[in-house]
Amino acid sequence: MRTRSLPVALAAISLILPLTGCIKADPAKVPESATRVMETLRDRNYIGMYDRSSKAFKGTFKQAEFTTKMAGLEGFGQLLEFAAVGEPEISQDGNDKLAWVHYKAKFALAEGPFKVKLRGNDVTGEWQLDGYDYDISGNTTEPPYPADSDGAEKLARRFLYLWQNRRYDDLAKTMKLQEEPDRIREFMQKLENAGDLLTLTRTNFTESTVQGAPAASMDYDMKFDNGSGTMHFELVAIKREWQIDTVKYNITYDKSGDRASNTNAAK
Repeated sequence: MRTRSLPVALAAISLILPLTGCIKADPAKVPESATRVMETLRDRNYIGMYDRSSKAFKGTFKQAEFTTKMAGLEGFGQLLEFAAVGEPEISQDGNDKLAWVHYKAKFALAEGPFKVKLRGNDVTGEWQLDGYDYDISGNTTEPPYPADSDGAEKLARRFLYLWQNRRYDDLAKTMKLQEEPDRIREFMQKLENAGDLLTLTRTNFTESTVQGAPAASMDYDMKFDNGSGTMHFELVAIKREWQIDTVKYNITYDKSGDRASNTNAAK
């Protein structure tokens, strides 16, 4: 009985093998796969992005190198939204299919084009991350900041971008009291315990005058890696350009419940 059953088993195996390991990557699935990459980026799951990348990509980038570069994007805050621009561009690379998908990406402190390159895996049928390109130098604006609502918003975002990237000397230049950069540095360094800024939303903007010159106050709700809270700005106009006169923040840390606050950063 054993001699009769063995050829049958071998025949069954020989029939199964050609049917496995050959699932063509369907171009119709490119948008879904690219969206999954962007969602993983939004969640800051860089290891997950790398683990699901193509063999060719892993041969070019080490995991640590890739995750470090992706973490650098956190200087712009959290990825808030993204939208595809145009149709995917499908091409052939030898026996492999490639696809480029273009997005417009918006971070808390930046926005711009972000392109995802996918490689079709004809073994699993998946479209895997094979490269990327972006140009999101930031929607923060260099001075001057006109003494109006839009100028105030740009100044606040520039201030927080400089803080996020620990550029304290440049941050001091946005403030009226530039002669006390060490004081400003110490004040803002205390906020580092909150982690990186993820989101900010302006909740109030009120214009006034101080000694006949334009002035304004504005408030933000903010979310950080390790907490959330508020930040309050007092602005003064010098030669019709905003500068920060006072900054106040009040942050509650998620894990300990402690609060970080200071009411006179620069005044």
